[in-house]
Amino acid sequence: MTMVLPLLAFVFGTLVITAAAMALLPRRATAIDRRLEELAVDRSSEENPTSRLQSLTGMLKRVGEKVPRSPKELGSLRLRLVQAGYRRDEALTIFFGIRVTVALFLFALLSSSIFMRPNLALALGGLGLGYVLPGMVLARKAKARAHRIQLALADMLDLLVVSVEAGLGLDQALSRVGAELAFAYPELSDELRLINLELRAGKPR
Repeated sequence: MTMVLPLLAFVFGTLVITAAAMALLPRRATAIDRRLEELAVDRSSEENPTSRLQSLTGMLKRVGEKVPRSPKELGSLRLRLVQAGYRRDEALTIFFGIRVTVALFLFALLSSSIFMRPNLALALGGLGLGYVLPGMVLARKAKARAHRIQLALADMLDLLVVSVEAGLGLDQALSRVGAELAFAYPELSDELRLINLELRAGKPR
């Protein structure tokens, strides 16, 4: 606590001095300059989120590629990722990167003296919590997604029966129902789309 107060005072003083300096500086910008600045801000606000997400994803992938993996764990984790809706090949690598990053972040945070006196036991507890927390979040997301799909099954069956009775084949009915449910039940719509693609690819029913 004794270290936090000086830190806060320093930050507050810096902000006050910066604000005063900006208020006293002469403003020479013309209307055109101000408009160009506004356009630059608008463009950066549109582009930054995507670029930041891509850079973050790339960083997590690089970290995940360095993590040793247990063959026994890979199958269950890949299945859990699919159940949560993450089907891309790189999802497993990104998950390992997230797990290591969160674990190291909590360890560094709890072992530093920013908020409290350093405590090795607490830091090791944060390391363990950071390691298991992403798996807990993933399991929760998979369970929630399965629940949403279960709630949508009744409407899906009704639409499927109506489509078949209207003369559509099973493949056409699945495609039609998946498109109809895309807005209300996107998770089930994705599953139906994948089933339809597998059937078209020749996978046995």
